[in-house]
Parts: sequence; structure tokens; C-alpha cells
Amino acid sequence: MGISGVMSAALSGLRVTEQGLELVARNIANVDTPGYTRKTLARESIISGDSSSGVRAAAVTRELSATIQRELRGATSAASQADIIARALSQLDYLFGEPGGATALDTLFNEFSQSLQALTSAPESASTRQDVVVAGQTLAQQLNYLSEQVQRLRTEADRGLAESVVQANEALAQIEKFSTQINEHTANGVVPADLLDQRDLQIDRLASLLDIDVVNRHGGQISIFTKSGVSLYDGKAATLSFDERGALSPDTFYSTDPALRTVGTITVNSPLSGNAVDLLQPGVVRSGTIAGQAALRDTILVQAQNQLDEIAAALASAFSSREVAGQAAAVGAQTGFDIDLNDLKAGNSFSITTTVSGTPTTFTFIRVDDPATLPLSNAQTPNPNDTVVGIDFSGGFAAAVAAINTALGVNVTASDAGGGVLRVLDDGAAGLSDVNSASATVTETGLASGNLELPFFTDSGRVPSDYTGSLDGSPQKRGYAGRISFNTTLAGDPSGLVAYSGSPATASGDPARPFFLLDRLNASSTSFSPSTGIGAATSPFTGSIGDYLQRVVGFQGEQSARAERDVSSKELIRDSLSSRFQDSAGVNIDQELSDLLVLQNAYAANARVLAAVDELIKTLLNL
Repeated sequence: MGISGVMSAALSGLRVTEQGLELVARNIANVDTPGYTRKTLARESIISGDSSSGVRAAAVTRELSATIQRELRGATSAASQADIIARALSQLDYLFGEPGGATALDTLFNEFSQSLQALTSAPESASTRQDVVVAGQTLAQQLNYLSEQVQRLRTEADRGLAESVVQANEALAQIEKFSTQINEHTANGVVPADLLDQRDLQIDRLASLLDIDVVNRHGGQISIFTKSGVSLYDGKAATLSFDERGALSPDTFYSTDPALRTVGTITVNSPLSGNAVDLLQPGVVRSGTIAGQAALRDTILVQAQNQLDEIAAALASAFSSREVAGQAAAVGAQTGFDIDLNDLKAGNSFSITTTVSGTPTTFTFIRVDDPATLPLSNAQTPNPNDTVVGIDFSGGFAAAVAAINTALGVNVTASDAGGGVLRVLDDGAAGLSDVNSASATVTETGLASGNLELPFFTDSGRVPSDYTGSLDGSPQKRGYAGRISFNTTLAGDPSGLVAYSGSPATASGDPARPFFLLDRLNASSTSFSPSTGIGAATSPFTGSIGDYLQRVVGFQGEQSARAERDVSSKELIRDSLSSRFQDSAGVNIDQELSDLLVLQNAYAANARVLAAVDELIKTLLNL
């Protein structure tokens, strides 16, 4: 290498060092810029013949761990889902109240129970009767309020889904834009590290909304899928759409069947295949803000509404449900029971227990007046051991009896005994069957019918307003907490709290009805539907209404606390991975200053070489 070669090598060193200095300056300037990763300049020797003639800059590379980045995105998605759920459950727990708190649901129930207790001691007292009215109205109004707030939270989650769709589409559009620019640069042999940062920032944004997998392709290109395999980006961005339906109610719910779905869903439309996929189908989106919002709207808050409805239905039924015992009947060798079904209303039931060939079976027949309601599932009652059969009474009593016969089988016979009475008999001399018991549960609709039962609570959203548990159309229990109302007639004339008969007239001091109401309220034999999350299908929760209500309040508190622990755990994992990623990819000022010193020395050394060359040339010229 001659003098010219020395000069060329030194100049190449200066050029590369200048580029390195520029890169260090950019790193330092972007130390706090979101999404920016530390850049380094790769160098390669310039080979001339069999030796190096200098140095040149190669690619600008990003310093990051792809493994940690992938794990961080997954942790971000999980933490986002946990956070959105925890915040909503915290609000829900606050609404239900701390057990024993002044406005807690269990406190209001206890005050109602205490007012009935006081009425048993002073049934003739007008002020004591009024106290029962006020306590009953307050309890019903609190259930109305809680139902309204649960639906408000569902509506907020629904609107959150709409906002998340907008954010996801924005992120996907940006990913497509940056990918196009990256493709243009890589086609010219340049690795656009800063554009990769910008695209990653949008991918991170998308990862907070839903769980994704990013697949790297040739030339810096990528494909993005949900963890379940739905394509979101593959050269072209998919479009997410949300058919928002407005304010939600207990009657609006998600279904995979579009004909049954009454809330909005997120549809992914692929520009390549043209296929549309429902993202809110079970198992499609597994984490992220969208998964959390969908879980709140369609599962968690629906369960909370079910719990409130179960309480409201239990309150109404406790006071209005009247048991009609079957009367022994016989025709020749056949024996069984007669059941008076005159007062049976839609939603009311009657039970028949049989033994056929040694196998006992409990049939629970539920009246419906709309054949579209049929068939009914066994889950209509909390009893895990009964067989539930819906009977359509809209076609008349004879048609209903025929349907009952079909359900009972050939060894047990049902017939019309006249006057609205159902007769159920065994097979007589054949001895293959026995009818062990029969009874009906009907709704009392009068205040002074001569029975102690009364419609204490009614349904403000239906005509007639009696709560019968009807399953026709929209099940009456669904959303009942938002419609439960203290009987307006009883509120106007509280004497009905005591007077259960007009002829003969009930004495004003007769405690029979007050004691009955208190006993029904505190009865420990009520079974509650396991669909509320309390109890199991094989072992439903059985206890008093007060016991169940306390379990509900405790359930919400425990659920909120569990969600807080979950979000803390997931945020800890996310923050730990974020710290590790920052250590590998973030700008470290100390490191940059150290590199700056090295570059300064390299620049000075290359400049010193040029100065030496200059002196040599001058020496030659002066010869």
C-alpha cells in the first residue's frame, strides 16, 4: 500500500466514524422515545486483492431480543385483559356493597326481615305495617338500581369493544403503511431500522388489544394472526367491524347464531380470502382488551344479572307460591292422586313422583302457553335429579293431558278428572308402577283469598304484573331484578299484610300472615339455580334467601379480590419482561457515552494518519 492507499484507508475510517457518531447522537436523542430501539452500525473491511484497503459501513442493526419481544407482547395482552376485568369488578363489588355496610344488599335485606319480625309482634300497628312497606320498597328499589348498574357496565364494555375495533384498525393500517415502506427500502438493499421500530410500536399496540402471533417473512415482511389462527395482516391489513346495537338490557345477549344474537360482535374481513370471521366466538380471541371486554359483557356481568334476578325471583316466589297437595284417588285396582290445576299459571309447575319397574322418577311439569318455548331443559329447575317437561296449555286441558301421558310413559296414566283436576294413576293389578306423590305449586294473585300467600312483590314490566316465572317469550326471571316492585295495592293499604280473608274478616291483630311471611323469608330449604355461579349443577346451593344473598355479596367481593390479584400478577410479569426488553433494546446513556469516547479516539487517530500523510507528501515535494 502506497501513500495513496494510506490516505484512502484513513478517509474511509473517518467516514465510517462520522456515521457511527451520527448514530450515537440519534440514540442519545431518542433515549426516551417510545418504541425506539438502540441502533448499532456494522462495519466490514474493504478487500482489495488479498488485503484490506479500508473500512465501510454495513447495515444499521437494532439491538433487541426477538424472544423477549414475543413474550412481552403475550404478557401485555394478558395484563390488558386482566386490567379491564379487574376495574369493572371493582365497580361491581362497590355497587353490591361491603357486607354489613349501610347500603349493602345484605343490610337492606336484614332490615326488611327485621320489619317483618316486628310485624309478628304488633300486627295491628299501622306504623309497623308501614315500616314493612318502606323496607320492602327499599329492597326492591335497590335490586332495580343494581340491575340498572350491571346493564350500564355491560353497555360500557360494549362501547369499549367499538373503541377497541377503531384502535385495532388504526394499528393495522399503520402496520400496512410501514410494511410497504420497509419493502421499498429492502428492495434497494437498505434495512430501515427506524421504520421497523415504528411498525413494532403499532404491533405492540395491537397486542394490547388481542392475542397475536407475528411471523417474520423474507425482506422484513411479516404476517400477523390471532393465536387461534385468524389472519389479521398478510401483506394487506384485514378490517375489523363492529355492529354496535346501543344500550344493553338483560334481554340482549351474544350468540354464535346471528339470528339469535342481540348484541354487537366483531367481524374480521380478510382482503385476501374475502372470508368473514366472528372474533367473539368462544376461543377465537383469548386475551387482550377485546377479550376482557367481551368476557365482561357476555359472561361476567350476565352472571351478576342472573344472581340479582335469582334473588328477586326468590323473594317474589317465597311469598306468593302456594302448594297444592295431591289428593289420593283410585279407580278399581289403580291408585294415584288428583291434582287441582285450576290456579296453575304459565311458569307454575306440578310434580309427580313415580316408580316404574323399581326405578323412581320425579317429573316436574311446567306450564307454558307458547309452544315455541318447548322443549325445556332439565336446567329449568335447580333439582339435579328431576326430569323437566314443558306442557303447552294453549291447546286446552285435553291436549295438555295427552302431552303429560306421553311424558309419563305407558305404565302411568294421566286423565282429566273434570273441573280442571288432573288424575294420575298407576297400572293397577299389573304392579309395574306406583304413583308415589303429586302436588302443584301455583302463584297466589289475591291479597284476601283466604290463603296466607300473597303477591307481595310484582313485576312492573308485565301485564298482568304477577310473578309466575313464565317461560313464554323472554323468560320472566330474566331481568326481573330490574322490574321487581312492591305491590302497589299493598303499599296503598298495608292492612293486607295482616288481613288474608274478607269473609270471615281477619282480625287486625291476627299474626298468622306476618309469621307466615317471616317463615317463608327465612326458610332454609330453597334451592337456587347453579347458572348464577353459586352452587353446582349436581349440588345446587340450598338455604334461605338471606343465606343466598350473603353468598352473592361475598361472591362479588371474592371475585373482585381475585381479579385484583390476577392483574397484579400479570402486570408484574409484563413489567419484568418490559424491563428485560429495555435492557436489551433500550438506549443506555452510559454505553452511548462510552461508545462516543471510542469513536472520538478513532476519529482522532484517523485524522492523525491523514496529518502524517500530509507531512510525507510535503517532504516529497520539498526534495
